[in-house]
Amino acid sequence: MLAAGTIGSSRLLMKNRKRLPDLSPALGTRFSGNGDALGLALDPQAAGVGNARNDFGPVMTSKLDYPERNLILADGGLPPGFESILDVARGVNVIRGWRRWLLRLRQAFVNAGMSDQSMHPRELRLHERRPDRDALIFLMMGRDAADGRMRLTPLFKRFDIRWDRSASEQVFADLQRTAHEVAEAADATLYYALEGGPLSSFTTVHPLGGCPMADDPAAGVVDDTGRVHGYSGLYVLDGSIVPTALGLNPSKTIAALAERGVARMVAEL
Repeated sequence: MLAAGTIGSSRLLMKNRKRLPDLSPALGTRFSGNGDALGLALDPQAAGVGNARNDFGPVMTSKLDYPERNLILADGGLPPGFESILDVARGVNVIRGWRRWLLRLRQAFVNAGMSDQSMHPRELRLHERRPDRDALIFLMMGRDAADGRMRLTPLFKRFDIRWDRSASEQVFADLQRTAHEVAEAADATLYYALEGGPLSSFTTVHPLGGCPMADDPAAGVVDDTGRVHGYSGLYVLDGSIVPTALGLNPSKTIAALAERGVARMVAEL
């Protein structure tokens, strides 16, 4: 059973494709960022929305549904020590000196296909500091086109993801409109990030696909229970088998698919 996550499972199968020649040609397809987008309402002035405790409690406690836009907006929180994310949004340079040049050099290697590890979390120099109580965090999820493609680069065989936003423009336009509406209601300055981070790379916290499920082996790597087409004893049970964006947090869907696959495995013992 392979359960290394959307990135890990897809990468492992690609790296071992010569040993598994009957793997579906769909391996690496249907990548989705789950329509993720981050919004911040900085320095809100509206009554009742100041002094936000974004450093306290669960990450999400409430949400707004927009069924006509196929998206949701949830309030967000940050674990202690991650306040540097808000510094980035406020334009603070959290990666300084030689570390910034090292990060740019590593990114150049990634773009050349010589590496697939562009950044480590410690390089953000996350540090504990006074919580930013003048920032409302909202996490948005929609339904993108799930048309991204994972691959190994031709020369150095490094893991890479190619993703074009053009087929998903409507959902991202709706996400942006929603972010502006919430910030306006809070009388705040909006920070809206589809492209966030020190190097402005597309960011998602809910990657899906790469080993999509389908009845037809030509269209999917696994069947509806996670069993790999052509290899009856091999199962993939994680977010990589989800063939499309869900427009909400996918953790329970992934867990349900995994439980279903395990039940199938146990039944066949």
